[in-house]
Amino acid sequence: AHFILRYDRKVSDYQLGQQILTALEGLYRELNIDLIAQPPATVAVILYPSQAYFDSTRAPSWSGALFDGKIRVPTQGLSSVTPELSAVLIHELPHVFIRSLAGRGCLSWFNEGVAQFQERKSVSSQRNWLEGLNREGHLIPLRDLKGSFAGLPADIASLAYSEGLAAVEFLVSSAGKSSIRNILELMGQNHNFESAFENVMHKNVEQFDAEWRRSLSR
Repeated sequence: AHFILRYDRKVSDYQLGQQILTALEGLYRELNIDLIAQPPATVAVILYPSQAYFDSTRAPSWSGALFDGKIRVPTQGLSSVTPELSAVLIHELPHVFIRSLAGRGCLSWFNEGVAQFQERKSVSSQRNWLEGLNREGHLIPLRDLKGSFAGLPADIASLAYSEGLAAVEFLVSSAGKSSIRNILELMGQNHNFESAFENVMHKNVEQFDAEWRRSLSR
């Protein structure tokens, strides 16, 4: 009901297409509950042969999928919705929901952090690494993580994703999971991200960033 799926028959077949659509509809309903009340009416999803994906999108070699207004996924060789493909779809769909909001300026650390959080990833295994970088002053300020991570070198992108997830996990631990939905609902009412964040968290991003960094040393 909510998706338009496009694929070359060399990449996929009707059965896999139907499985992907069924998985997407389930995720759509889940995110409708978790994130925003008025999600986009239609979402385009395009499946690619692996090399055609990189040729068409110019995505970095570390990319497993891309959202640029459409969800673009390399799926060549798949015959069913694997856990890996499901994780990719879970990660990309929150980007679609966030892009559909009237309020703009969503910083990428939050956008990517929410996507990973919905994917049920955890940063616990990287906490010591992040703590060490924090002590050495090598973490990237959250305010600087505002543009697409796609243009970053693989090592910097890895750090950016980890910081985004860690910051969102800290946000949830300090203000509850509903804080994510509350921020997005305000953005749906035409607040920009900074305004929505401050209204919900009662602090700006810089203050939140400082608190999160201090939490790494506890």
